[in-house]
Amino acid sequence: MTEPASRQLRCCFCDVKWGVIALLVQVPSIAEDPAKWGPVLKRICWYVILAPASSDQVTLLATTAADKKLVELPAYKELLQSFITKEARFKI
Repeated sequence: MTEPASRQLRCCFCDVKWGVIALLVQVPSIAEDPAKWGPVLKRICWYVILAPASSDQVTLLATTAADKKLVELPAYKELLQSFITKEARFKI
């Protein structure tokens, strides 16, 4: 497999993985129990922060930061807010 095809496949896998994790927070049995949705939302936060800089990453960052459940995870809310400011963003 060529390097560009390999990169594209990895990106697609990451998008699918993120979508599945994001949907988990909406499952009623998980959404009602902070002990279950807390770890899922924390993983989403880390995924968004570590995702390659792009317009998709900015959208995911804004959407995740707007999640009302982040009030119960103040350190993660603050972490996301620090990446919303332009000073914290950088391209590799």
